[in-house]
Amino acid sequence: MDAKLSEIICCPVCHGKLLPENQALTCSACSMKYQVAESGQAILMPEPEKKVLDHSQNQAENVSALRAFFTRHQDSFFAKAARGLARALTPPTFVHLKSRKEILEILFPQGRETMVIDIGAGPNPISPKAIAIDISLESGAPVLALAERLPFLDSSLDGVCACGVLEHLKKPWIAGQEMMRVVKPGGYVYIEVPLLQGIHYNPYDEQRFTPDGLETLFSGLNTVRKGLASGPGSALAHVLPNWLALVFSFGSSLWFELLYFFFAWMTFPIKYTDAFLLKHPKAFRAPLGSYYLGQKQKT
Repeated sequence: MDAKLSEIICCPVCHGKLLPENQALTCSACSMKYQVAESGQAILMPEPEKKVLDHSQNQAENVSALRAFFTRHQDSFFAKAARGLARALTPPTFVHLKSRKEILEILFPQGRETMVIDIGAGPNPISPKAIAIDISLESGAPVLALAERLPFLDSSLDGVCACGVLEHLKKPWIAGQEMMRVVKPGGYVYIEVPLLQGIHYNPYDEQRFTPDGLETLFSGLNTVRKGLASGPGSALAHVLPNWLALVFSFGSSLWFELLYFFFAWMTFPIKYTDAFLLKHPKAFRAPLGSYYLGQKQKT
């Protein structure tokens, strides 16, 4: 683990100092132990909450008929070949995001080193300079942690990002409080969330936010900017293939997922209309997603 990162991580339960001990980290205050994987990833999640999360992830995987089928036959040649084919056939994402250039210039100012975490980033953080935080070992993130229990000292980070995360949380207001706790005075919190997007379990899907809703959630910050992260074109590119697959699958979950691949390829170019639709004064009537950038009050 990076030396600077080691200096600011702490127990997610009591925020006590973590001490290395036999392939684990032990809290000097409450004696909680946290595993360090062979890969060096620190698993900073309390065991009871980790077990609930693992169970929920397994349940979420069973929502998909295709995924459930391939899980049952995951070691067969057919399943391996089909997974490879599915990856090759998956159409480009239906989301056309508003440019993050100005946001990244604020989070990572030129000529100054900043420490910014990206919660739920998986292997693709918002910037190569960001530190990915995730809940699965497969993500490759150096720290595995829950957004509601961030393992960082108070006011220790220059920025926090969470793109496509808050909708999956049962208590996003607690995660919001945690983000505001760990960011330094003058530091930033950047959020992207879906609005008119279908339910997608990972492992939960419980929330949707407008730009104003995000501002309310982070009312402890000064709003720098808020608005639509993706617009009506992306919303239609998401809804239309789902609608077509529902109509022509005649009640079959398996056929729905197969047809969705086909219709998604046919309709994904619609998302590019957001290049100009996001500038329309009435784009808020049917946006796919929202964003918010807030700054912690300087002392």
